[in-house]
Amino acid sequence: MDKISERYVAMAEDEEKAMDCTCYDDVIRDKESEIIWNFIQYVRILVPDLKILDLGCANGYTIDRFCMPGIKWWGIDACSKMIQNAIDRQLAGCTFAVGDAKRLEFPNGMFGAVITQRCLINIPDWSGQREALSEIHRVLADDGYYLMIECFTDGLDNNNAARVECGLEPLGSSEFNTYFDKDRFCEFVKGKFVFIESTGWQYNFLSSHYFISRVLHALVTRGDQIKNTAFVKFFADYKPIGNFSPLQCHVLQRV
Repeated sequence: MDKISERYVAMAEDEEKAMDCTCYDDVIRDKESEIIWNFIQYVRILVPDLKILDLGCANGYTIDRFCMPGIKWWGIDACSKMIQNAIDRQLAGCTFAVGDAKRLEFPNGMFGAVITQRCLINIPDWSGQREALSEIHRVLADDGYYLMIECFTDGLDNNNAARVECGLEPLGSSEFNTYFDKDRFCEFVKGKFVFIESTGWQYNFLSSHYFISRVLHALVTRGDQIKNTAFVKFFADYKPIGNFSPLQCHVLQRV
């Protein structure tokens, strides 16, 4: 197992964290959930007998929230404790297993849709991330859909430029995350996927939240970022503007 995956598993093996939802920012969690719901409603109309793979499913929170009749779910995660907590949810029509995103043990074309939420950024290098993207492409059916909620350096760079303008120190990525370079990512998926646009999602869906929580809130308090404050939640429904969030949503269709 690589270094970053080891760090993720060590964190995830913590009993208290493994039992809880693995996103502790209420605004991010709720906005991600809205995107996922819209994605599922979009795909289920287009794909009969829909099978969805939640890659990096953690404790099964997302599957638990969105499992419904007519859709079969599979959840894969590197952490055995996360998977056990997912299994303990006893969700009908859902299968959970420990697995590696770079070597998925599924046949070609098995899934109509794949979802990742802050999963591929746990792979320590671009080479491994390319392997995971290739595996996602392989297990998707022809014209299948991939919902990617992952972190990109362009949003982080823009956010840090705004922070510096305000006299704040720039922020780095988490020590066990590797963010995607947008140009390199787009070049790699060319010929494998096409980007799908819809009113149900925007790539910059968290841009305003990140600007408010990482720039404006920090400027007002001159303190460390504190999640879920009344100040930040007050602006939670503000429409996304600009590109100030590293965490972005992209929907791709297999070609």
